[in-house]
This record gives sequence, structure tokens and C-alpha cells, in this order.
Amino acid sequence: MAEEAEVKASGDTVSITKPDMDEPKPVKTPDVELVIDGFGFMPKDYDTLIKSKGSSILKKLSTVAKESKPSKPEHSPCASSSNIDIVRRYTWKTKNRMTVQVITYGATITSIQVPDKKGVPDDVIAGFDTLEEYFQPRNPYFGATIGRYANFIRDGSVIVKPSGRVFMLSTNRGHNHYNGGHIGFDKVNWRSYVTGNTVIMTHVSERFHEGYPGTLMAQVMFEVTCDNTLKIEMKCTTSDPTIVNLSSAPYFNLAGHHCGPEVMYDHIFTVNADKYTAVDDDGLVTGQKNIVGGTAYDFRVPRVLRTMIPKIPMGGYDINYCITQGTEQDLTFHARCLHPLTGRVLEVYSNQPGMQFYTGNLLPDPDKIVEGKKSYGYVPLMGKNGTCYRKHGLFCVMPQNYPDAVNHKNFPNSVLNPGEVYVHKIQYKFGILLGKYV
Repeated sequence: MAEEAEVKASGDTVSITKPDMDEPKPVKTPDVELVIDGFGFMPKDYDTLIKSKGSSILKKLSTVAKESKPSKPEHSPCASSSNIDIVRRYTWKTKNRMTVQVITYGATITSIQVPDKKGVPDDVIAGFDTLEEYFQPRNPYFGATIGRYANFIRDGSVIVKPSGRVFMLSTNRGHNHYNGGHIGFDKVNWRSYVTGNTVIMTHVSERFHEGYPGTLMAQVMFEVTCDNTLKIEMKCTTSDPTIVNLSSAPYFNLAGHHCGPEVMYDHIFTVNADKYTAVDDDGLVTGQKNIVGGTAYDFRVPRVLRTMIPKIPMGGYDINYCITQGTEQDLTFHARCLHPLTGRVLEVYSNQPGMQFYTGNLLPDPDKIVEGKKSYGYVPLMGKNGTCYRKHGLFCVMPQNYPDAVNHKNFPNSVLNPGEVYVHKIQYKFGILLGKYV
């Protein structure tokens, strides 16, 4: 050091080498980003309302939700995921410009935005802007998780084997049980937590709720991957023998949820099924399986909906297809939907034996006025961004077990016993078709 000081004092220059500094690396954008926020609060007396029965439940619930304003809690209400009063919203964003939103109320998918062939994203599923609108009795299960049993059970009567005991379920569609009853899985606020990019929601359905035997522990996992795939996995265990058939009910229009029936008719559908479950005049399964060949239900090759739907006497499709599966096959291709103008493609995969294909026949019809004891005109159903949802403006492709399977020996098993695990997997894969579809 003394020598260095002498050299400096003499006027000679000394070169001092500085250590190499690493250049800051650019922050890498994650393939999938998950954001968590709140969507609303459950009404304070929700537990009391949920225990009552009747068609006025949701009207009361919607009114209470609008009138009640949550007081400021002493601690942050979002501090614990076990706080069941908070309805949380989870938003995934992928590098390929796909956005998916799910809320804990009903384990409901509220939004799926995917780009078209020009790169312009649009929301392709129906829904509402506020939580109070999801409470309304006219909500046709938009995007919700359906359970304990999706679809119809004739007369609400269930014989659970091997005990052979008869259970009477609640009847919420005439004399029949439909989509889990008055308060199904779509009308409860699920508990939730996050692991990685996966959101896991849980719910415990108490014994004899809506008439079902056994306490059922249900879990639904949502995950969005960078290849624009929404993965859903449902699992259930039970304390006593019971029946289970969960499903998910997003209402799609690949041109955009706001585009209406004229554009919906342009969709091209393919369904991997040789048979469908026949129904009577009331839309209830008879136990027979009919072959699709030579009928208007044949979508084994791609067909344009516009040319097929006039052939259906009931004013549109609302039918369960018997999916063609291999022995011990897990995920199976169920359906493919294409909108040629935007180029958006949806492929559905599942491990379930059936798939309900529905073309929104019961959505409000502006051309229909019902006359009789009560005469009324068109009552619009308003959705996101002021959209007016109409008949045939949306479609559903819902993987599931067959309707009323427990009461038909030739249908797949729907009974879950203690020690067994019910597993239902669904994958919605979105893509883009470039060029013309031939």
C-alpha cells in the first residue's frame, strides 16, 4: 500500500481493475399468472335461508344480498381462506392471451376470454357482472358446478344398492329432482385455497341435505395451463352409500357470449358418440339407448348447427350422448366445436361416460308470447355488460354420467360407497383454426 501511495504521489497513473458487474436480467413473464381478489359478500342470514325450501329461496336471497351492506370487520376479511362470508374470485392469465375467472360461489366459471384468429380476445361464456345477479332465481346455472347429481332423477326416487333402501329426494322440477335440488352445489359458497397455479375448492354436503343419504365431501380443482386449457378435476368421498354425478355448466358461444343465436347457428359440432339416451315427452330418460346413425342426433362427422336444429322437434338439442370410450380409458375426446368466422375452436375431454348437449332452448324467446291463465310477453335475461341472452344464443357441452342412472340397470354405476373416491376430470382446450375449414 505504501508503494502504491508513493507511485501516486510521483504522478504516475495506476490502472485499477473493477470487478465485472452482472447485467440485470429481464424479469421473465410467467406462462400463467394467478390473481386473487374479492367478488362480494354472502348475506348474513344465508344459513337460515339455505335451510328453507321452496321457489322463493333465491328471491329472498337476492333481495337480502342487495339490501345488506357488509360492515367493516376488525381484521381483514381476506386474511383467512376459511372465512366463508367472502366470495373470492380467481383470475388466470396466460402468455397466449387467455383469461379465466372463477368464483367460490357455486364454484362458478364466470369468464373465459380467448383470442380469435386475428388475435382479438373475447369472452366466450355467459355470466353476470355482480354476485347478486347470480342469486336470482332465473339464473340457469351459468358456469356453475352441478351436484350432488346433475340432470334429472325421475320422481326424485332413488334406490341405493346394496342395501336396497329407498330415498326420496327434493323435487324442484315438477315431480322430479333436477341438478341437486333447491340448494345444490351451485348455490353454496365453497371454501378455497391455492397451491401453485391450482385453485382447490371444498364443500361438505351434510347427510340428508336435499334428501341425499350420507355426508359427502366434495373437492373441485381448477387449473389453467399455458396451452390455453382449462382443467377441472372433481373428487368426492362419502360416509354412507350415496349417488354422485357432478358436472360443470359453462354456457358457450365461441363468437362471443353477446353475439346471439344467428351467429351461434354457424357453429360446427362434432360429438364422439354412436348412441344417445332416449327421452319421453317430458324430457326424462326411458332407459333405452338409440343409435344416432340416420338421425338428426348424428354428429360423428362435423355438422353445422344451422342445418341440424330445424330437424329437432323439441325446438333444439337437450340430449345426453353415450360417449364412445375404450376399455379402462381415462380421458376421452367428447366433442369439438368450431366457429369458422372467428376461428375459435373448443375441444372437450373427460373420463365420464356421457355428455349433455344443450342449445339454450329454455332461454328467453323474444318471438314467443305465452297465453292462457296468465298472459305475458318476453322477459329478457340480462347478463354481463348489458348482454341480453336469448334462446339458442348459447350452448352447453357437459360431461357427466347418464341422467337417472341409479334407476336403470343398463346405465353406468352412479353409487359411491364409503372408502371409494369419485373422480371426474374435464378439460376444455381452446385453439385457433387458421385458414378455411373444409
